[in-house]
Amino acid sequence: MATARELLYNNAGEMVKMNPEAYTELSTRVGQISAAWPTIMPPEQPVYSAEEVMEMAEEIKQMMN
Repeated sequence: MATARELLYNNAGEMVKMNPEAYTELSTRVGQISAAWPTIMPPEQPVYSAEEVMEMAEEIKQMMN
């Protein structure tokens, strides 16, 4: 997740120029899924179920196509 966030934010300027709405949506989704792994160590209680994480990941994947 740290790598995904870094790639997103390092390319923010270019992405915003191309499609600001898509960047906002993608940024929101990445932030949302990042809650599952806020640090290197996972939280004691899962934030999302495995199904929820897979659904969010699929949504992000579709946005990138």
